[in-house]
Amino acid sequence: MKKISYLLIMIVVCMIMTPVGCKKKSDDSNTSSIDQFVGTWQGPITFSGTEVWDKMATLSIRLSDNVLTGFLTIQDDPDVSRLRQISFANGVMSFALVCSTPEDEDCQNFNVSGTLALNGNAIKINMSGTFCGNGGGEQGTVTGDIVKTSSTPDDSKYITFAQVGREWQYRITGFDGYQCILKFSLTEDLGNGVFAGTMSNDCGWGSGQNQFWWYVSPAMWCDMMNASLNTRILNIRSDAQVGDIYQTIYGEDTVTVTVLSLNDPVVIDGTTYSCYKILKKTTQFGSYSEGYAWGTFAIGFIKYEAILPNQPYDVHLEELIFKNF
Repeated sequence: MKKISYLLIMIVVCMIMTPVGCKKKSDDSNTSSIDQFVGTWQGPITFSGTEVWDKMATLSIRLSDNVLTGFLTIQDDPDVSRLRQISFANGVMSFALVCSTPEDEDCQNFNVSGTLALNGNAIKINMSGTFCGNGGGEQGTVTGDIVKTSSTPDDSKYITFAQVGREWQYRITGFDGYQCILKFSLTEDLGNGVFAGTMSNDCGWGSGQNQFWWYVSPAMWCDMMNASLNTRILNIRSDAQVGDIYQTIYGEDTVTVTVLSLNDPVVIDGTTYSCYKILKKTTQFGSYSEGYAWGTFAIGFIKYEAILPNQPYDVHLEELIFKNF
């Protein structure tokens, strides 16, 4: 999203004067519960900055582990922005708006925050800060009342699986039949689309725990070499079509991904997942690997099946056997 902002909600404080002094009574009429925010909301919003415009917006909000996540689209804007919950108190969600195009020169100073509050059958949205704009950013404010159109969030076309506290466990099977467990846990949302986490294993690979990074926006999921945005290695886009080819060149390394299917059934221990399927060819650290990978936008990585290398001591399969969400 190229233009948007911050919400300040004033809670009215009534001061009742009496002959013996002052008595403060706060207005606690906002008793909205966190689950009332879940769903799809639509309506007009107004941007006030160097220019002023009114456009229709759609906000999809989901709740997981008592944390709200919003996905905001604006008329004529191809990008989708994520609302990252900072806090929820007194019926108000405070959030930071995550820039959907952090690599864009016009978004280098992006810094937007705001609030959502229920008002009858509508959500009042108010956010302000530095949006994308000429010269690295534009100061502005976005306000609007948008009404609920569905109790179900309309976010199936977005990549939504990344959230701090989530964990995935995979069964690793070697070509020789050896098995062990690999675990991934997301520990931090860095606020720019980058998530940090720890991975551990009982396979005898290196130390007991190592750090990893993913870039996850509503539009794409990338592996990363470190926390810097310029190390992103593209896995999948939310607008993927069969036959799409993504190629990432990082130094002397090259990763090529070909989208083979968008609806491929994968069965693991009796559980069936409907997955996209990709062929991933990687030249990295002086060696070559090739294999098939399956995943979903809502869960993430489901399965990997190696083609090369394929020696007895190499990994043949990685299969999801546990997730905590």
